[in-house]
Amino acid sequence: GPSYEQSFSIAGGNLTSDVVVTAPTGYGLSLTPGGPYTSSLTVTATAGSVASTTVYVILLSGLPINTYSGNITLTSTGASTQNVQVSGSVTDPCGFLLASISNETSTYNSSSDNYNVTFTISGTPNATVTYRINGGAQRQVTLDLNSGNSLITISNVTTSQTIELLSITNGICTRNSLNVASTVNINAGNIYADGITVYPNPFNKTGVLNIHLENLNQGTYILKVVSAQGNTVYNRNVLVSQRNFTYSLADLPQSLSSGVYFILIENAYYNVRLTKPIMIY
Repeated sequence: GPSYEQSFSIAGGNLTSDVVVTAPTGYGLSLTPGGPYTSSLTVTATAGSVASTTVYVILLSGLPINTYSGNITLTSTGASTQNVQVSGSVTDPCGFLLASISNETSTYNSSSDNYNVTFTISGTPNATVTYRINGGAQRQVTLDLNSGNSLITISNVTTSQTIELLSITNGICTRNSLNVASTVNINAGNIYADGITVYPNPFNKTGVLNIHLENLNQGTYILKVVSAQGNTVYNRNVLVSQRNFTYSLADLPQSLSSGVYFILIENAYYNVRLTKPIMIY
């Protein structure tokens, strides 16, 4: 607000008192164009009559964003109350400025034993978004003129990253208090092993089978050898002491028939399940 001025006319006869005009919350009334505006006013009756009189109405300034509806009441002692319905809205003048966070990912960097976090800030093309990471210093990025997207990378981190979008501006209008946030979790629950290598393959069951695992959290894993028919023929708990780990398996049952088997590595807590086919003879 204020809104553009609107108006209506009143008139009456056989009245015993003046007409009192009262506005609902958020509205102002005046008998002259441009105000001043009050919440109520009185139209004087002369010899029991009110000549045609224009009443001007506005939705007041300074109101919070909301919809304001109600009735302007016209009362006079001994006469029936008359209503004039009004409705209006206060909207965010910068409401067209939008911003969001998407495509949050974390990627393990084995050479430095930490993570790179990436995410996309999307919104109104060519607008500038102010954001911060983990409550730190404010940063700014200008969104692409065509797509409205900007890919952000945070390198070499070891803890979860919380991104907060604080404001967006196009240089003319600024929208604050966006209340947009997202957390990229980095913890044991979302670290996945990069791979498994077994050698030699094919493997002679009388020898030593090397099982090399990459990018694992330290902990106890279940190692299984499973037949093509789904039968577990070997089951051991293996303590992994470092991210890149090699386990030497030298005690396979000598009664195993030659054929295709699968090496299975599991840890439910870390959400890890790796398989590798192998020919055993």
